[in-house]
Amino acid sequence: MIRDEAIRPTGRTPHAFSHAAFSRFARRAALLALVALHATCLAAAAPTAANADDALAPSTHAEPHDAAPPVSGPAEDTPDPVAECDEYVTDEQAVGLAAGLHLLDRLVHEVLECSTPDESASTPDVQSLILDRPPAATLVKRWWHDVARTRLAHLLVTHAPLVIGNLAGIPFETRIAANAITASDELDDVESTVVETIRVDADAIELPHLRAEARYLRGVVTGEVRLASYRPDRDEIVQVFAPRGSEVRTTIIYTPGTYATPDGMYDGSIQEVGRWLAERDAHVAVFVWLGGRFPGAAGAADPEDALRGLVEAADPQLALATGRALAAFQQGVFADPLLADTRQIAIGHSWGLAATTGAELAGARFEQVHSLAGAYTAPGWTPVPGTLYRHWTYDDFVSMFQKLGLLSSTGGEIPTEEPAFRSTMFRTPEADTDVGTSADLATTIRDLADRPTSNHDLIASSKRSNAIALDAIRTVIG
Repeated sequence: MIRDEAIRPTGRTPHAFSHAAFSRFARRAALLALVALHATCLAAAAPTAANADDALAPSTHAEPHDAAPPVSGPAEDTPDPVAECDEYVTDEQAVGLAAGLHLLDRLVHEVLECSTPDESASTPDVQSLILDRPPAATLVKRWWHDVARTRLAHLLVTHAPLVIGNLAGIPFETRIAANAITASDELDDVESTVVETIRVDADAIELPHLRAEARYLRGVVTGEVRLASYRPDRDEIVQVFAPRGSEVRTTIIYTPGTYATPDGMYDGSIQEVGRWLAERDAHVAVFVWLGGRFPGAAGAADPEDALRGLVEAADPQLALATGRALAAFQQGVFADPLLADTRQIAIGHSWGLAATTGAELAGARFEQVHSLAGAYTAPGWTPVPGTLYRHWTYDDFVSMFQKLGLLSSTGGEIPTEEPAFRSTMFRTPEADTDVGTSADLATTIRDLADRPTSNHDLIASSKRSNAIALDAIRTVIG
């Protein structure tokens, strides 16, 4: 299970601190520990042979970069975060804090080692640097194991929630708590924007979107909605549906397709299949993974934007890049002690299949991969031995494009033509007449215009008309 008793700010001052002392401790210890891990606060050189650890090697999933220049030692007037706080903490707490800071310094040193000289020579936002060039999840897991036993853990969740909430290797229960804090801050901004927008134009077109976002974030703050990742500046939202109080045996990562945006998370449409599966099995955890800006983020209401989204979806490099991010997310699943030994299932809708198979190219491993009207596999992908592949679809516009050869430029394979995939095509109740063979021209035109698009969305929905497909998928997942 993913427990609810994660580290959360309580508003209470720890026993050994006065309120003023604790505030100062938080400023000079927690913030210095993570937010400020400026280059001048790092060790003067990489760990020596006497204390080097193989696990501290640069992450194997990071892209190669030129080595960063040695990080200079702290300036003479740089305050020692532990010494500054000596008068406010017990000896035991100080030792724990020192250990946590030392491990954190080494973690960030690895990040800088994987960065370009320009990045390390400047004074970057260390939070963004850690998230954009994340260390190996195994290293983060070991670091957090030590830090979690100190009060530094509570301070980091409270004062650096963006990093703690999105760093693979930190337990998801802690990430969920941190992301609730980030969501609270974002909610304040959104509500202020709503008030200002109404003041200027009470009928503004963006008001429904803002209000939907505010409702969603309120759910995050109250704990009704749980986010495993949340970076609003990157359109990154990963919502988790997990049992409360029972053991997780199966982990499903669901990746949506073209035109997926945070708005689809706010209104719940993207999560329909994931929620449906989680509600029917108390031992299943589902991560609905919107790992950034997907193709078609501009929407499909305008024909030009809709066409642009299809062009973006056909870009194989975007599929590969998104696949790498998805594989990195799965490393966080493997690092979580409550999920590490669970069955791993992937579901990709439409373009989400390209991202999912791209993740396999980047090292992700699943027991089963399910394509919901999947568009194509990532270029260079080959089936992973031992993995079960299934393709589920209705007759929709993607299948029409596939038959016409319009997706050949992606360099990937069409699921219906890939032997590894066993394909099943469903018929909707209203599809009694095949498109193009009806004597009723009006019916044919209507089907061509409406049914292909609605069918493509139907397979990724929890509508009653999709119940047969969902039951079949759930049966195969087991």
